Amino acid sequence: VSYFWTQDEMIEMIEDAYDRTGNATYKNQITALLNGFTADNGTSWSGNIYNDDVTWACLAYLRGYQITGNTHYLTLAANNWNAVYNRGWDNVDGGGIWENQDKYSKCALSNDPFTIAGVWLYQATKDTNYLTKSQAAYSWVWNSIVNHTSSSNSLGAPGQVNEGLTNTGALQWSDNVYNSGSFLEAGN
Repeated sequence: VSYFWTQDEMIEMIEDAYDRTGNATYKNQITALLNGFTADNGTSWSGNIYNDDVTWACLAYLRGYQITGNTHYLTLAANNWNAVYNRGWDNVDGGGIWENQDKYSKCALSNDPFTIAGVWLYQATKDTNYLTKSQAAYSWVWNSIVNHTSSSNSLGAPGQVNEGLTNTGALQWSDNVYNSGSFLEAGN
């Protein structure tokens, strides 16, 4: 047992090991770890105020579904991803998912993993609502916090993916590699 998102990342390390090796031992560990996470955190993760934390759990469960074929994992990921969308998306700052329930900022941290999980949900279910909402979150990042020009401007250097926008529309500047990496993965 670890804190919510760190436990998800630990599960994903075992999922990475399975993806690389196909070793059934890892597959069994994934099942045990996901079932243990559910035992510790329940099936509704909305008690966690951080939308990115919930989305990291969705990603671990989606990968678990891909590896094991257990549709319960897919259902948990879908239900919690939808909960993040329902509580996190609004038109403040032109859309996007709030980082947490204090609604102070919308950022790469909350929107990029949300996009990735939504695309995986679309691939698993063929429900275009997941794809449409993921495209909207990705577009929000692209249009709001990325300098996609070939010159420096108020968003920073070319290619800069900033942290986010506050609820007043103020830019939260950052050159955190996480922002760029998760944005590239979401785009992929």
